[in-house]
Amino acid sequence: MALDRWFPAKFSVLSDRLVTQNGIVIIGTLAARVMVFTGGSVALLVVLYSIHVFITFLLSQLARVRHWWAVRHQVAS
Repeated sequence: MALDRWFPAKFSVLSDRLVTQNGIVIIGTLAARVMVFTGGSVALLVVLYSIHVFITFLLSQLARVRHWWAVRHQVAS
């Protein structure tokens, strides 16, 4: 639909699953490297996963606070 100009043109580079093919290849390659680096150690992979979840949650909460801080005067009015 992006090729027919029903959606913005940037959507024309996405696949049917709304991702770029290069992104899938890059993430798959990085995942394989992590598996090789850790030797498939489940204990280490769980620790890496928990760190990832914590960082992701922290960043999302910081973005919420930043947004709230920016619009706090608009809501009070």
